Amino acid sequence: SFVDLVLPSGTIEVYAQVEDAFGAATDIIDLTPEGSELTVGQGRRRAALAAGIDWAASKSSLGELVNKQGSKEIDAMLVAMGLELGSERQSALLNQSAGVSLTGDLLTAAGKALSFAIKTADNVCETFGVVSTLAA
Repeated sequence: SFVDLVLPSGTIEVYAQVEDAFGAATDIIDLTPEGSELTVGQGRRRAALAAGIDWAASKSSLGELVNKQGSKEIDAMLVAMGLELGSERQSALLNQSAGVSLTGDLLTAAGKALSFAIKTADNVCETFGVVSTLAA
């Protein structure tokens, strides 16, 4: 099986824990390649990321997910976009008015994700977690 993740730009460390259907779990495993770091946006896109991400393309991808009504996928992308937004605002790559506008767009998408989600405690809590990330 696999896990599909949407990650903000930058350097990351990857850890995993495998759990079976009976609740038995492995220790937490470091999946970062030995002696290296994983950098999201590495290679030819790295120069573009140094100047900030392509918000129009990111919003377009988010719009596609909204159209598919995949609440978990929307939430995952919103967390990555929210972290990137915070990073760009903090480093002054993004001015305040653009940041406020983008935050509004992301919160609107979070509201749509909640409307698509089956109303279980897990789904509602996940979306509220996204909203709290965006509001920080």
